[in-house]
Amino acid sequence: MIDRVARELMLDGRLIRAIMYMETTHGYYDAPLAILGMNKSVLPMNVNVEYWGSTFGNRQAMNDPYKNIRAGAEILKRITANVPQGTSVRHIATLYNNINAQRVSDYGARVEKIYLAQPWLRKAEK
Repeated sequence: MIDRVARELMLDGRLIRAIMYMETTHGYYDAPLAILGMNKSVLPMNVNVEYWGSTFGNRQAMNDPYKNIRAGAEILKRITANVPQGTSVRHIATLYNNINAQRVSDYGARVEKIYLAQPWLRKAEK
């Protein structure tokens, strides 16, 4: 699904994977709300349905993995379209996490490390 979305939106699939990896492996602060379907955002891309409203579909649509990945990728596409070419992964990831950020956050720096390490690959594939 990630590769399909990356092709459809002409976006770096590795960037999508790094964001998704970060979102699905770090923090469980909203786990109780997720069980009840009341959290602000929906995994795997952690799309904030309160903030985005129905821009990419409602909460139910965001529970569909393909639609969720595509929504997160569309957010990334919008960010990359509005920053200078060559903007760092850490800067793009920071904006994905907080569109109003003025400087690179810890989140952005961690996503860049994930992007470079590609932990989703088996060691033999690297």
